[in-house]
Amino acid sequence: STLDWIIHGTPFLEPSHILFLGFIILVLTPLSRVATSVAAYTYEHDWTYVVITGFVLVVLVTGMILGIG
Repeated sequence: STLDWIIHGTPFLEPSHILFLGFIILVLTPLSRVATSVAAYTYEHDWTYVVITGFVLVVLVTGMILGIG
């Protein structure tokens, strides 16, 4: 269950590889949305929302790293 397994697995496009890639994309979608929001709020100089959205981003990344939720 690592990315090395996806890239170098035999054969490359086994159904389990496609499912795993779909799962990765599904997880990265909200993460990229929140990261984009942080960048947009920073560009707008809306520091309140930068702090709030930054906190949400930290919680998301921490949850992914620790495997919580």
